[in-house]
Amino acid sequence: MNSALAEISRSSVFPRPVAAPLEVAIIDDSPLFRECLATVLGGNEEIAVCATVSGCREFMAHPPAFPPDVFLVAISLPESGALELTRWIGASYPSSKVLILGLEKETEPQIVECIEAGASGYLSRQSSLSDLRDCLEALVRGETLCSPRLAHSVFSRMAQAAEQSEPSTPRETETLLTSRELEILELVADGLANKEIAKQLIISLHTVKNHVHNILEKLGVSGRYAAVSYAYERRWLRERWR
Repeated sequence: MNSALAEISRSSVFPRPVAAPLEVAIIDDSPLFRECLATVLGGNEEIAVCATVSGCREFMAHPPAFPPDVFLVAISLPESGALELTRWIGASYPSSKVLILGLEKETEPQIVECIEAGASGYLSRQSSLSDLRDCLEALVRGETLCSPRLAHSVFSRMAQAAEQSEPSTPRETETLLTSRELEILELVADGLANKEIAKQLIISLHTVKNHVHNILEKLGVSGRYAAVSYAYERRWLRERWR
């Protein structure tokens, strides 16, 4: 690696390729992983790496000039850095997505906390570059990605929190969501992606996306997890899930 690449470990700002529709910032405490990822992604015409940083404090002190589309955040950042950074990004760059990188079996509680704090998805460090590209594209489309195991953990915690909230009447559910929309929301709560929902209900992917869009619009929330959380808080899904 040349000296220029070595400098990537600091908060470097790269020129924006004119044709690059997707901008990515990388925050990872492993210099080798961070530099290799920046080099590979930066060589893709459809992706521009706008910043790479070694830690949470460094990034917040020197954020990129323009909000990236996606932040790649390592769950291994010290002192709960990934959770703190996820919250900071949500407050500072509400239109950006956060993708958590890590090893699920070793750090599941921390990953779940980041998802609850607003992260849009999780990808294992054992995944391929092709998986990462597919994941980035899915996040930009508005999809939320994580394993069924993590989805179960997130929604179980939401269900526990919902037990302490005030229940709503069935009439409120009926006035907000149609039976089909509630059916799709239940499948979202089970951790199914849009394609899996379409296959299970024997409807088109386009129809599923329209229903999900309508659900988010009716509930006034910005993401799938937020919609499920909204439903759990009102105990729309609790009986069906247990």
